[in-house]
Amino acid sequence: MKKLLILIQQDPYSNLSVSEAIDIAFAAATFDVEVALVFANQGLACLYVDHQTAGIQKRNIEKKIKSLPIYGIEKIYALASKASNSDYELSSDAERINQHQLKQLCTEYDVIQVF
Repeated sequence: MKKLLILIQQDPYSNLSVSEAIDIAFAAATFDVEVALVFANQGLACLYVDHQTAGIQKRNIEKKIKSLPIYGIEKIYALASKASNSDYELSSDAERINQHQLKQLCTEYDVIQVF
């Protein structure tokens, strides 16, 4: 079985890349590809709880994140960063990892996509 690691580093509302990355994860999982998602840098905003998107007129990415387990995607990671904004609560579903753990994780996957 192929294994796909998707690294999301972009703000979820700056463009459509993050939404498309999650759609790729959904499609891959549908075809029995083992998928893991790592959120880092600005991508950590995807994991914040209680998104308020009415003012920016964008679809709420939080709903897509919550539907990942429906597709069998349960390996969700948050890359710890000293610069991470601690004022926001991250989803409890995400496992916190550090740089060393990310490097190890990358060796375990056949394909790595960065967004």
